[in-house]
Amino acid sequence: STQSTWVWDMKTLQPKGEIVLPGGKRQQSVIYPHLFQFTNHQKWALLANFTPAQSVSVIDIDGRRVLSEIDLPGCSQIYPTGERGFSSLCADGSIFSVTLDENGKAVASNTIKNVQEIDHHALFSTPAMIGGTAWFISQRGLVQGFDLSGPTAKVVPGAFSLGSAPGADPEWRPSGYQPINADAAGRLYVVMNPHGKEGSHKDGGTQVWVIDPATKARVGTIDLKGPTLGIAITEEAEPHLIAAQGDGVVNVYDAHTGAFVRSLGASVGFNPFIIYTVK
Repeated sequence: STQSTWVWDMKTLQPKGEIVLPGGKRQQSVIYPHLFQFTNHQKWALLANFTPAQSVSVIDIDGRRVLSEIDLPGCSQIYPTGERGFSSLCADGSIFSVTLDENGKAVASNTIKNVQEIDHHALFSTPAMIGGTAWFISQRGLVQGFDLSGPTAKVVPGAFSLGSAPGADPEWRPSGYQPINADAAGRLYVVMNPHGKEGSHKDGGTQVWVIDPATKARVGTIDLKGPTLGIAITEEAEPHLIAAQGDGVVNVYDAHTGAFVRSLGASVGFNPFIIYTVK
């Protein structure tokens, strides 16, 4: 069957173009934001492939064509890096960066080894972005930043732990499909599960911890109405936290006070657990 990428009109929500992907390239998986990203001022799309070889296709949106394919053996996810490029996390604990030329071809690459401890502090694949810094959270609550503003990823020194809190059995751990996000003021929001253990990293959580990465301190907590798999923060002057529960219910909270605002119910979409905010 033909594999393709569709271009949609954001105002009318109608399709306005199709880009056929050669060679049956695609990736069938759970929805993750970093399997499809943009670079070069959003002129190019970066599409993850798993066939089962891992690679990234560089797509010219306006030209409706594939410019190149970059092999990513042992690496996955796409994190736009610099003006034209991306980085990926790898199974050996490294981060791999690729720089693209004006034709979408790879012209340089760089690897930084041992940026995550896979056996004890594996990172969730969906980071929170604050400016050009991607903040990742590990399955045991270690916060690690990467500066993606330049042509290659750079490790932000000073990884830190979220710490602990009362009321856990056996311990608080991050959990969910989109367990970390950020607001415009530079605060991090992390979904936490009080029953954290090995294998609980996709169960979701019942509380959000608000973290100031500058001081490495927890500055607030938000109690959630039910087990939540994904969160996002709106870009309003008074931001709201949008929380997607495992039962399909989407709830709205005041991001600053933590107060419950209202529920959108379970009719927003089919099993939503990844939330995108729009300006």
